[in-house]
Amino acid sequence: MSGQPAAKVTDFGIARLADTTAATPPGSITGTPRFASPEALAGRPVGAAHDVFGLCMTLYALFSGGALPFPGDRDGSLATLRRMLAETRPTPLGTLVPRLDPTVNGLVMRGLSRHAFRRPGMKKIVLALERAQARVLGG
Repeated sequence: MSGQPAAKVTDFGIARLADTTAATPPGSITGTPRFASPEALAGRPVGAAHDVFGLCMTLYALFSGGALPFPGDRDGSLATLRRMLAETRPTPLGTLVPRLDPTVNGLVMRGLSRHAFRRPGMKKIVLALERAQARVLGG
């Protein structure tokens, strides 16, 4: 403990960033359906990009004070979730949290892309979070 106030996020499977085999195995679905990637909800194979989507959903809710990025995503039925992810864009996080670090904001929003290949890597997100934390804490 450093004695400094800090938010700690754990248990995202990011402890082994260099070993991407620790990510969700292809064909597996994990987590809460509301936080599942479009490919998982469509029954397609999933991998590391699925984990990135889930992390970015979590970060969005964390930074926004509990808001979720997609309109109508409180229903939770799989049909509604599939349709919502296919037809809508997430509400820009920067409109809810204007003082959020722009790099972190951009990565979270890219992480919510309906296209897995457009999502950033986990390592890039973690590094941006660490840099933003250092700036906020003056380090």
